[in-house]
Amino acid sequence: MPESIKLDRKHPTYLAQFAEWQKARDCYEGADCIEGRADYLPKHERETQANYINRLKRAAYTNFCLPIIENFTGQIWRNSPVRELPERMSSLVEDVDRQGAPADAFFKSVTQDAQVEGIRFVLVDYPDTRNVRDRQQEQLLRIRPYFVEIDSRRVLDWAFAQRPDGSRQLAWVVIEEEIELEGVPFIERKAETRYRVWYLDRWQVWRHDPKTDKAEMLDEGRNSIGEVPLVPFYSDFKGPFCGRSALHGVLSLCLAHYRKWSDRDNSEFWAGMPTWVFKNWPEDSEVVIGSGNGIVTPNRDSDVEIIEHSGTAIESMRKTEMDIISAIFDIAMRQVRRTTRLVESAESKRIDRDNISSVLQERARRFQAAETRCWQLAAKWLGQDPGAIRIQYNQEMEPEGASDGLFSQLNTARQNGDISRRTFLEWLQKRRVLDEKLQVDQELVRIQNEVDEMMP
Repeated sequence: MPESIKLDRKHPTYLAQFAEWQKARDCYEGADCIEGRADYLPKHERETQANYINRLKRAAYTNFCLPIIENFTGQIWRNSPVRELPERMSSLVEDVDRQGAPADAFFKSVTQDAQVEGIRFVLVDYPDTRNVRDRQQEQLLRIRPYFVEIDSRRVLDWAFAQRPDGSRQLAWVVIEEEIELEGVPFIERKAETRYRVWYLDRWQVWRHDPKTDKAEMLDEGRNSIGEVPLVPFYSDFKGPFCGRSALHGVLSLCLAHYRKWSDRDNSEFWAGMPTWVFKNWPEDSEVVIGSGNGIVTPNRDSDVEIIEHSGTAIESMRKTEMDIISAIFDIAMRQVRRTTRLVESAESKRIDRDNISSVLQERARRFQAAETRCWQLAAKWLGQDPGAIRIQYNQEMEPEGASDGLFSQLNTARQNGDISRRTFLEWLQKRRVLDEKLQVDQELVRIQNEVDEMMP
């Protein structure tokens, strides 16, 4: 008996990456995707439900991921790519998606998103031409290929096949689509999930029929280019349709900071509310505490004490919180500084700069190859020569710019009070921005003295 069709079946590689994709996207999008969610802020073992709900409502997420990704993207897109396209395709550059997006804006968005999850896709689509006579009529109707950015979570399943020369090519892919059905005035809009399958020679559209509880094919057409027109954009390549996020290693720390911030906020909340202890007080006494009230008792041995917070617990939590922030930026720096510990010298600085450039250049070259592939597929749809296409991404990176951008973000964290001045100086010393012989304690005293002198 043949196995029944399961439209939303997912590839093992998809399943292995999904949780990391979701976490990376949530951390990058920020507060709206993180705050208020129990899976990102778990309840402590002995915490009351009421206190947990209040803590969940108060917790504030600091988005470190967005500026890190923007910093890397800014380096790659310092200069726009150079594009050499056939004359008939040159007009597509101003509107590559039929929604008005120029090529630079479209592919910058794709490459930025690719660095978040580690992989992003572009579908090179073409309008249905079953009712079009020939190429001449296509040109008269202005029918042309267009690009569609596809979220990695929408590419559910796929398979590769071996070519005669031994290389592998994508044989088929299943893409999940959310279709808004044609609306009617004053009637609630309806949406439907559909599944588009691309093969080397055709495409199909499927849906789940709720009446029969079976898969139903809605449409089918011819794929005239002989290739599946889906292109992956990798941040860091791990395998076919498998990439690694540029935020790898940072995500867990960002969530750790969020939880630590919540713990400290909760501790400070309760520390700011002293506890009144009434010793030897009659059980039936009515006690009213207020700015204009005296506390009276007939028992001469009665006493009142106020228990207030003392000790270093909160300061210890703040120190841990600052250490986490420092580690986040340290790992972000290592994303573009993949070197071993080097003795500080002119030569080591040159090597360090070269390695920073190399990592960013490798990423830019992967994006360059992917965009080139998009234009080549578009050329095939138009019957043009794919070999005439040349795309060149920026390779002139400014490693100091990448470092300076992260340094600026860390400095902002210091100014906002997210990290202490000591943590900031120690981080700079660790990165060899400051002399290793600098006495941080003495420097902090000098800074405080200068601040005191400036005060009236």
